[in-house]
Amino acid sequence: MRRITYTTGSTDIGRRLHSSHSRSSQAQTNARSTSFKASDGGNDDREDHVQPFHSREAARVVLDSGSYQSRPEPEPRRRWEPIRSASPAAVIWNEHLDSTMRYLTRKGIKWTALHLGLLNQKVTIAVLYEDSGPWDREVVERELRYFYFPHQIFTDMVFSQARVNKGAALGASEYSDRQSCGAGVGVRGVSWSAGTVGGYFESETGELYGLTCHHVLLPTKTHPNSNDDRSGFSVTKGYPEYLDTVGLHHSAFKPEDGAIEVVQPPCVDHFDTLLELQALIKNAEEGLRTLKAKYEVLGIPVPKNKAESWQAIIKDSYRQLAATQLYNRTFGTVISSSGYKINLETKGSIDWGLFEISRSRSVWNMIPGVDAERRRGSWDGLSRSRIAFNGIADPMENESVFKIGRKTGPTFGIINGVRDGVNLKENLGETKEWCVVGTNGTDFSAAGDSGSLVFNQKFQVIGIVTAGCDSMRGLTYMTPIKLVLHDILKTTGIKIKFWDNL
Repeated sequence: MRRITYTTGSTDIGRRLHSSHSRSSQAQTNARSTSFKASDGGNDDREDHVQPFHSREAARVVLDSGSYQSRPEPEPRRRWEPIRSASPAAVIWNEHLDSTMRYLTRKGIKWTALHLGLLNQKVTIAVLYEDSGPWDREVVERELRYFYFPHQIFTDMVFSQARVNKGAALGASEYSDRQSCGAGVGVRGVSWSAGTVGGYFESETGELYGLTCHHVLLPTKTHPNSNDDRSGFSVTKGYPEYLDTVGLHHSAFKPEDGAIEVVQPPCVDHFDTLLELQALIKNAEEGLRTLKAKYEVLGIPVPKNKAESWQAIIKDSYRQLAATQLYNRTFGTVISSSGYKINLETKGSIDWGLFEISRSRSVWNMIPGVDAERRRGSWDGLSRSRIAFNGIADPMENESVFKIGRKTGPTFGIINGVRDGVNLKENLGETKEWCVVGTNGTDFSAAGDSGSLVFNQKFQVIGIVTAGCDSMRGLTYMTPIKLVLHDILKTTGIKIKFWDNL
């Protein structure tokens, strides 16, 4: 996803527009845990167990010169809630949003997004910008309130500095013969970016396609050393050389420019899985050596059950490592994409990518069930093990929605009652975007969820995730699915059979 990272003074407010959050690869310190089963040979000493991996976020203490210090609890993040579409603030916002965007542009402010919502239950406007520049914040707020947004209705106005970044955050790897919606995808050889395949459809002539975002299939490289090389792994490029151009926002895909191969799992996930398995083997082998040394000092034989337990872990890990290395990750080939453009009628951004599914892979449009602890609100329909798509529909303000993505999995939200103003460089113009606010202050999406489909409570597809805002408490931008499908037809001539349970 395209993402924006926000800073206010020395505080990181951290919003990133969803094509992206580039991440350094420290697989052992930031690894996702991998589950393995070993034979139970009886009681085990705690010291003989494999120690689980922990992410950097799990660290709670700092060791300094031998002393112990408790890390202070982080300040609670700002909690955004949607605003009602019929509220007085929403009516005024809709009337003046265009004028506000023009005003900020005339002022020379490099603004990135404008959001209206409830922040800690107060009606609040957020103005997000790239750099301070030669403008005075107090003057801008005073003029915005004088001309458009009176304090009696709009309680607060916050300004947050933003920097647009590209890249991807990692999600769980999937090695399965059949993939459903929400699987992680990327470009072969690209280890700096990945996203989500929202779903699959069939053309009237029988071809099978996967749908994601343009910026997932033609990602912008933000740094010359964006995890291109992973020690110990050979990287085979499956993309044209122009994708290596740093900072280039790519136009719509053209077959004559070179083929682009889509893989699943994406390179970033696949490499981290290999690193995790290698680390597990190393730890287990070290554990076995330590066990033998311990009993050698004691002068007694190593208990058979303890040695066999370690040996089983080592054997199973080597087996899984070999299977993972041999797994055919080829998922398809890019056939078309939108580039970055704006719908002239709705003033919303268009960002889609289409790839033809490899004949060796099997896919289906099924939504996996969600356990009761993760379900929020009136989503009892997700208690079933699998749910089929139920067609498409238009999004509606303030309706409850659901998505499943590569990074955050199943999440829930509410569509805000007004559009956000957004000003992304790659769009070359101002847009008005549908905004989803995470339910009860949760994050609706994160970097790596670009391409996820958004569903209403009838399990109809209503949109596709294109951008998001992490630290502004789960704000996510989506494009209505009908606009996307219409643009696909207009661009490619492909007539799509309705969402079938493939």
